[in-house]
Amino acid sequence: MSAASTFAMKTSLVLVAALAASLDAHAGDRLIPAGSINSVLAYSPLAVVIEDHPAVRAQARGIRDQFFRGAEILTGEEALDRELSGFNLIVYGTPDGNAWLRAHAASLPFAFDGAGLTLQEERYEGEHLRAICAVRNPENPERRAVVYVARRAEDISGINNVFHGPTEWLVADGRSTLAQGDWVVTGPVSVAAMERDLEYVVACIQDVHPAAVEGLPRAVRAAVERARAEIAEPLSREELWHVLNRVLVSLRDAHTSLARKSSAEGVDLPVRWLQDGIVVRANTDVLLRGDRVLRIGGRSEEELLVALSEIVPAETPLWVRRVAERVLPDAALLRSLELLDDEGLSIVVERGGQEVEVLLPLGTPPRPEERLAWVRYSIDEEASLGVFTLDACRNDETYRSRLRAFFEAVHEKGIERIAVDVRANGGGNSSVVDEFLRYLDVDEYRSYSGDVRVSEESVAQRGSDGLDHGYHELRNAPRVNPRVEDLPAFAGELFVLTSPGTFSSGNWFAVIFHDNALGEVLGEPTGNAPSCYGDVLTLTLPETAFTATMSYKKWLRPDPELDPVASLEPNRWIPLTREDLIAGRDPVLEYLRDSTD
Repeated sequence: MSAASTFAMKTSLVLVAALAASLDAHAGDRLIPAGSINSVLAYSPLAVVIEDHPAVRAQARGIRDQFFRGAEILTGEEALDRELSGFNLIVYGTPDGNAWLRAHAASLPFAFDGAGLTLQEERYEGEHLRAICAVRNPENPERRAVVYVARRAEDISGINNVFHGPTEWLVADGRSTLAQGDWVVTGPVSVAAMERDLEYVVACIQDVHPAAVEGLPRAVRAAVERARAEIAEPLSREELWHVLNRVLVSLRDAHTSLARKSSAEGVDLPVRWLQDGIVVRANTDVLLRGDRVLRIGGRSEEELLVALSEIVPAETPLWVRRVAERVLPDAALLRSLELLDDEGLSIVVERGGQEVEVLLPLGTPPRPEERLAWVRYSIDEEASLGVFTLDACRNDETYRSRLRAFFEAVHEKGIERIAVDVRANGGGNSSVVDEFLRYLDVDEYRSYSGDVRVSEESVAQRGSDGLDHGYHELRNAPRVNPRVEDLPAFAGELFVLTSPGTFSSGNWFAVIFHDNALGEVLGEPTGNAPSCYGDVLTLTLPETAFTATMSYKKWLRPDPELDPVASLEPNRWIPLTREDLIAGRDPVLEYLRDSTD
């Protein structure tokens, strides 16, 4: 029995009701919404349905062999003759060439014609037009399908190389993304549908999350009771998102969240939320770099933090502030917090000792900050300092080759001090730290231990690793460091640079160095707790198809006697200030360069 079916039985969820009745009266497509593309691909069993064309078959087989070993590949004709209601599907082909796509063309939320593609009333054209969409399995709305479709079979080759996953659909011309987003569903959600989604969320917490192994925590119980009272009448999808999200936020787990649909509209509000307050980081038509934001939509910094803390899952307010930098410009969020009016967003800033009120018109959000390569390094021979910057935890060939090149340069130039900059590292694969340690003069070290909760859902997505269902406390012995043999081990001074943007596996990196006394941590406290919940499963709510992530492990830092704390505190606190932002200074690197003997 599938994990989704198990949850359905436990909570008496009756999922055979017509989607039009349980969601709203949007256009008659019964296959949407279906949740994000990533959420579909997280579940097994999977079957791959293809057009019998050499290019399509090669693409499907390559992806199956790399990511979904064991999944059966069927032609569209074979799929129509099989019972696939228990499967999530991956479908490759053209609208005419794949019999499965032909059979379900009338209910799919897109259509190709001779000149282009129409997807939910929007039309796209291109020479090599492609679409990637998550829909419900036509044979069973509890199951899903990801459709990789192109006008020409040859354009299926390499379609997986187009970045996709977080949204419900994407349209591309070759490798160039034309548009992406989530299915538009309007109208209120029925009480019955809301109740089913809420009970599904509660069941998942009870069966999956480590915090609920002995029952729902008090704060979660209170949030659930509040939610039940709030869904007594039909709500909009936006209102329901807030109701359900508050239940997950009550776990105080930054890795457990309900994905929010952002809008293409926003205001040009590029900010950093520093210890000094909210500060404009770049000039705009009406704002100047260094303006301190006093009020947004009439609310003070303190009031904003309270409001955001109710919707941003976090273990420390520092992470709420960091997330706010990204989400505050979004029009959908501003409307939900009742900050935006018909004319735009009112902002009061302090500039030159004076309060200045400006109006930000609704338009496009600010451009992201210019980002350099996610892994890079620099060598300052005069300061005998090497800085290795890691903005994401990816233990791939790019990382390993840059890491080796860094230590080769450190050795060749006789560098005595190195710093690892993870201030903008939001996480990924924690094994990057183990690879880094191979270049250091370290015989052994203590890594993280953890508790894991094995459930139907975790087994469906991650397997069991030989563990029975239940809660398991796993403790690790010190690890022997398999050092690189053909390069002298670095034995000089080592620093790790942190900020509130240091999160998840980025935080893990800094904590291992701190708890093993391998180096000095400089900068600001990190964005989540050293011991925290993590390793997330992806969940799709049965009615609204909102996508959630939920932790099923609890990670314990190498030195648990230092708990409980909400952040890793640096050995030397060096904050980024408003003055630094205005001057374009990096106070942590300046400290390192100025502290040479």
